[in-house]
Amino acid sequence: MPHAKIYLDYAATTSVDRKVLRAMQPYFGAKFGNAGSLHSFGQETIAALDASRETIAKAINADFREIIFTGSATEANNLALRGALSGIMNNELRMAGRGNGGVGNSFIHHSPFIIPKIIVSAIEHESVLETARDMEKEGAEVVVISVDKRGLIDMKKLRAAIDERTVLVSVMYANNEIGTVEPISEISKYLRDFRSTKSEARNTKQIQNPNFKDSRRFNPDIVSDFGFRYSDFGTAYPLFHVDAVQAFQFLDCNADALGVDLMTLSAHKIYGPKGVGALYVRGARKNHESRIMNNGQSDSSIIHHSPFILPIITGGGQEFGLRSGTENIPSIVGFARAVELVSARRKRENERIWALGRYYIDE
Repeated sequence: MPHAKIYLDYAATTSVDRKVLRAMQPYFGAKFGNAGSLHSFGQETIAALDASRETIAKAINADFREIIFTGSATEANNLALRGALSGIMNNELRMAGRGNGGVGNSFIHHSPFIIPKIIVSAIEHESVLETARDMEKEGAEVVVISVDKRGLIDMKKLRAAIDERTVLVSVMYANNEIGTVEPISEISKYLRDFRSTKSEARNTKQIQNPNFKDSRRFNPDIVSDFGFRYSDFGTAYPLFHVDAVQAFQFLDCNADALGVDLMTLSAHKIYGPKGVGALYVRGARKNHESRIMNNGQSDSSIIHHSPFILPIITGGGQEFGLRSGTENIPSIVGFARAVELVSARRKRENERIWALGRYYIDE
């Protein structure tokens, strides 16, 4: 009689927990409405969407508006890197009075301020490394920091690489192949100290791009479309992104305690469904703005956003404007249920895994 197969690749993916599947099932059938619809079917699903967002936010000590649902962790990582680069370049052009922009060769090369720098560790997931390489082709500078034989990032090299041009630092929390846990709190503390001591020179002079001759000074007291003064803009960077996909099941992912600005999560690594991820975005919030329309009339609207990243998928403005597309309600509900279950059994599961590890080593 053949032996039953034993699955040992839970770092790659997990099966869907039966409790998760039960939570999802109604949203494949009777509760099928579009969360963007105003009728009762839509209101039923948007209530589920809001509850799921709140569940995940609570699990990482965040505000529910700081949780942005995506189609995968790969997409969330792309939103973190590309969105941060697009955000800073767009704001740099606004400072120069040149309106909106987007990420691309001509856009970066014609910025009057900076050639932006992205820093990543050498053992990031491909969705970070390949995205960074692609951004390098578009004109950004990418610095890859080496790790030691245990997989720990070289902090000395990381500190040396961070400078005034650094837009974002991306370091995963726990490695998906060798399990190394990176010193996230130590990195975030260094970045906080760096930001707090950054020169106020950005308020009085520009960091010039030699490829751009027609530059101008900006007024640091102008309030941007995002509700912050440009004098505060320079001290917001570098942003710190952490890929916590492999970490969430076993480690505390309290966003405030870790000191991260952006954090990626995934459902299918924690007994949830495939096809849904999330990006925590610090400071994404609800603002009430009064905008003067072309006809001279004022239009009051509620806008949700982060001031420092821009969307990479545009359209209907879902996910507070940071990720357009009809929400995948069954998977989002399953994601939230998986988060509840994993959070409740994290300590017990850690003890079980350590016991298994000791057994295999001893035997």
